Amino acid sequence: MTYLPTLLTTADFGQALLLRRKCANVEPGEYLTIFHTLEQAVADLRARGENAFGLSAPQLGLTKRAFLMKPRQAGYWVCFINPWIARMKGTEKREESCFSIPGKFFVVERPTTVVARGSNQYGHRLDFTFTNLDARGFCHEMDHLDGRLIDQVGKELGDLS
Repeated sequence: MTYLPTLLTTADFGQALLLRRKCANVEPGEYLTIFHTLEQAVADLRARGENAFGLSAPQLGLTKRAFLMKPRQAGYWVCFINPWIARMKGTEKREESCFSIPGKFFVVERPTTVVARGSNQYGHRLDFTFTNLDARGFCHEMDHLDGRLIDQVGKELGDLS
């Protein structure tokens, strides 16, 4: 797997098609490679002053079911490999933005509580109960893995570029 120095966006037709593809499961031998690729991309974004809450493999051109996110309740970056949602509760509409659709904001309805499961980069099981912004962030990244972007699940507020 090769790290792409820029994030894919919907501005390019070919990239948009790739971003809208459902991702394949990550195989056990790929876990650490995917993790290091995501980790490097997040470090690059932060070095450029970007405020990243999460980043998915498809945003880097890798159609694999993996993402990094920094849940507020944990306070550190967590790598989710082959994640799934075990349970959801409540709903709330809020603004979201996405690196894949730069300069635009959308109002998206998301669950307020999510029981999230998957594996980390070492193959250990993850089991989190996320609430509020963490639940929203987890669902946002899950949408990426299923080939959905916020322009498909939310209502656009306008162009801010």
